[in-house]
Amino acid sequence: MMKLRFFFLVLLSFFISFLLSGYSGNLSKEDIELKYAQAPSQFLVIDQTRIHYRDEGEGPTIVLIHGVLSSLHTWDGWADNLKKDHRVIRLDIPAFGLTGKFGNEQYTLLSYLSLIEHFLTKIKAPKKFILAGNSLGGF
Repeated sequence: MMKLRFFFLVLLSFFISFLLSGYSGNLSKEDIELKYAQAPSQFLVIDQTRIHYRDEGEGPTIVLIHGVLSSLHTWDGWADNLKKDHRVIRLDIPAFGLTGKFGNEQYTLLSYLSLIEHFLTKIKAPKKFILAGNSLGGF
């Protein structure tokens, strides 16, 4: 029992030291974008927010919105199949993926809805489309 407590104490000490060390990963923002913003990724600035998105395929439009702690890459498998006969639009919502923070720093449902509406208008999405989301994106 004493050895088990010692093991957990050492493990906890290591974890706390790791957190306090200020570890920020090995990849710079540029390296991350090179890895995850490959074509057909695009960026668009709306209301002082830099949005990472993908717009692929032709046909009826489907907009896919990911959830918390995720990115547009959540939908890769779906998009690969759907883009064969649909226009598939997906974006990293603010504060996730490669999209920057909200320009107004107001993380409210209304802010998300407004930004997505402006985004869809800017990329000339049709007025009628299929909308799918999970987690926060479904909300």
